[in-house]
Amino acid sequence: MKKWQSSIWHETIKNSIQWYIESLKQYNGNNTTICSLQAALEKIAWVYLNVNDCMIAKDFKSLTASGQIRLLLKFLGIPKEELDKYKYLHKLAKELNWEDTITAITEIRNTIIHPHVKRINNCRYFSPEVMQEAFSISHSYLLKSLLKLFDYPYSIDWD
Repeated sequence: MKKWQSSIWHETIKNSIQWYIESLKQYNGNNTTICSLQAALEKIAWVYLNVNDCMIAKDFKSLTASGQIRLLLKFLGIPKEELDKYKYLHKLAKELNWEDTITAITEIRNTIIHPHVKRINNCRYFSPEVMQEAFSISHSYLLKSLLKLFDYPYSIDWD
């Protein structure tokens, strides 16, 4: 409730929860849900890192989206999802030299939004399996971030 009543947090929480709920309606990993989930993570990252004096706007803007999300998760104490848990994404990440799940989900989102710029292997589309795995990871990161922000009182099994 403290964050909900905060003028700084209110809009970010409202948007993030809306995007989280909308993503549940289309859990098949479609383009819209993956983009919305990343937007929520980036918005939370900006507000959290700014409010907690971790970073100024200029420094935040110099980070890639994966850097912003990685920093948020680190400050919140949320471990990264391991790539080897995701069969299809792991294979693609090896081919494209993506270092972790955070890089993978942001690169997939960037390819969705900027297909003419971020063409991968001359392909603008990912398999449904890769999209589903990217959705699962993004969804998990957003849920865990929201629970941490709300000081969820129970021990959370991150696996």
